[in-house]
Amino acid sequence: MKLNIKVIAGIAVAGLAAAVLVVVLIINGGKDNGNNVNKNDQTGDTTNNQPAHEPVMAGQVDLADNSNYFIMIDGVRFDTNTKIKEVLDKGYTVRSSTNLDLEMEAGKGSIDLIYFQKGGETCFGVNPVNRTDGTVKKSESTISKFSLYDTWCKNITIVGDLTLGSTIAEVKAVFGEPGSTSTRASRKASGATNGTEKHNVYLTYMKSNSTDGMWVFYFYDDETLGTIMMTSNR
Repeated sequence: MKLNIKVIAGIAVAGLAAAVLVVVLIINGGKDNGNNVNKNDQTGDTTNNQPAHEPVMAGQVDLADNSNYFIMIDGVRFDTNTKIKEVLDKGYTVRSSTNLDLEMEAGKGSIDLIYFQKGGETCFGVNPVNRTDGTVKKSESTISKFSLYDTWCKNITIVGDLTLGSTIAEVKAVFGEPGSTSTRASRKASGATNGTEKHNVYLTYMKSNSTDGMWVFYFYDDETLGTIMMTSNR
């Protein structure tokens, strides 16, 4: 029963962060001026040729450095320049209800989450964006936002080797103090007895403004990381 309540709490509270990032995605669509994309940063077929990411010193993550906006799973790196089709090329599938042949207008993003699966298990979700000057199929678009939940794949790491399950202290050791901290009441069975109120914590880090890029970390009341949302419109 503890697990079910935890999952429900995570999804409900994470909705707040999702709403913020959806607004960011709608406002900024794929704005990166097209030619500003570094083609050498594109992953997919090139991921296995890239060196493993270097360890990050405590509090030294540069939010303005686009190379920090990535995930690692099974030794493969995906970032906010990875095309949807490149993830598929790594053996992932999407839900049957997802139509990757839908066309996306130039400079537009999508609020529809694409769920990537492997071996019957959902691993991570992304929002796509068209950073080109023309219309492309959704499969040809690139990733603008990652959504990671602890009820999905557990073997995902981000910058600083943080993972779902990391603590607030560990996240702050890598990212430093957040730009904002917020809490929301929770009545999780793991930390609440007789209706005692506990709190979930959000830590938010962003670039110069929220339309440039943002990390949102959601922690359960035991201060373990349950949700990661990361977006970078470069």
